[in-house]
Amino acid sequence: MAHLAGTAGNVFVADLLLEDCEDTWTSGTNGTAAPETTIIMVGSGSAKCTIGAGIAPGNIIMYETMESAKNLSTYTHILCWAYSVPTTAAADYRIGIGTTAAGASPTTLVDVPALTATTWQYCHCTVVSGSPFSATTAGTIIGLESNANGANLDVIYLDDVRAAKGVAGVRSWTMDYTVDTIDTTDFVDGAATNAARTFIPGLSSWSGSFEAIKDGAPLSLFSQVGIELAESATVTQMWLGNIILTAIHPNVSVDGVITYTYDFEGTGKLEVAST
Repeated sequence: MAHLAGTAGNVFVADLLLEDCEDTWTSGTNGTAAPETTIIMVGSGSAKCTIGAGIAPGNIIMYETMESAKNLSTYTHILCWAYSVPTTAAADYRIGIGTTAAGASPTTLVDVPALTATTWQYCHCTVVSGSPFSATTAGTIIGLESNANGANLDVIYLDDVRAAKGVAGVRSWTMDYTVDTIDTTDFVDGAATNAARTFIPGLSSWSGSFEAIKDGAPLSLFSQVGIELAESATVTQMWLGNIILTAIHPNVSVDGVITYTYDFEGTGKLEVAST
């Protein structure tokens, strides 16, 4: 039952931007940071790190001072885009947030999941035991840390790193994931016996809505945020990507609780739920 989709769904929104990765990070121990404007997912740049010889668990291979101090105490995990030249295993790398120079001794630490070689993935990064989000109320430095199997000449990229938490009171969500079709019918097709139109796949798009019982202030429109549409508590049974909230619909009745319905439009790649 623990893996049965639909029994423990939720909606998680990553509305706290930790680092947009538009600027070059600082090189760390056995890691060389560099600007990247070609392999990107959000905006015009990503944070690139090439790993050098001597890499060891615990090395902070690159780090960055965040634009302002971040209070993570009410958040539960991190969503970010990550790309690796080699395939990696879960927890080979970690992201840490703290206040110590060069990213050392982070107060909050999360594991980066397994990455498929040369593929951007939107990652649900789970907290490491003993390094909770509640321990960081004014984090100023973010770092990428080698944890297990970092190797010489591996190259890792990060983009759009955000803290995420569940939307209180969610009771349902729905999403449409569609692809356009492009008409490629030509005169030869049209002249054939029993002629039929031909098509090829075009651009994909995704959008949807979710409903939540009112519990505090509503979410904000206009800005781009990360989202997880969870089918269950199993992290692979989640749809992940970046969205723009396009509408809020308050629902009030004399014989029920107040609810908000949110409409959203997906922007960019959608990570599809699996088993």
